[in-house]
Amino acid sequence: MRSRGAGRGVTAPYTGGDPAAARHLPLFERARGQVLPPKHALTLTMTLHELATNAAKYGALAHRGRLEIEWMVSVDGAGRELALNWIERGVPGIMPEDITEGFGTQLIKNAVVHDLQGRCDHQLVPGGLACTIAVPF
Repeated sequence: MRSRGAGRGVTAPYTGGDPAAARHLPLFERARGQVLPPKHALTLTMTLHELATNAAKYGALAHRGRLEIEWMVSVDGAGRELALNWIERGVPGIMPEDITEGFGTQLIKNAVVHDLQGRCDHQLVPGGLACTIAVPF
């Protein structure tokens, strides 16, 4: 999976596949071209799809809010790590204490932790969602 443009690809179904509409999608993306191992690409694609689906149904894409996707790769003595931040803002009426965790959210957390030996911090916050994922590769 190449990282460049991945955020636009994940959100394309919510713009009707129209490249002109995609340019106006409230999305902020920073990416550097990276090639991920197939297992990582599959798990992260499913994760991004689930996040995008929830954003379209309940979150920033459903409420004309703002979606920010940012990732970076760091390299140290232990190897490479991909850190991904998915932040939704401008979502009215979110009361984190009133919302239960669904199957998709559990899938995201379990896949990242168990399949990729990574970390996933998925939190509903007032006005949106903050999800941070970090995986070694």
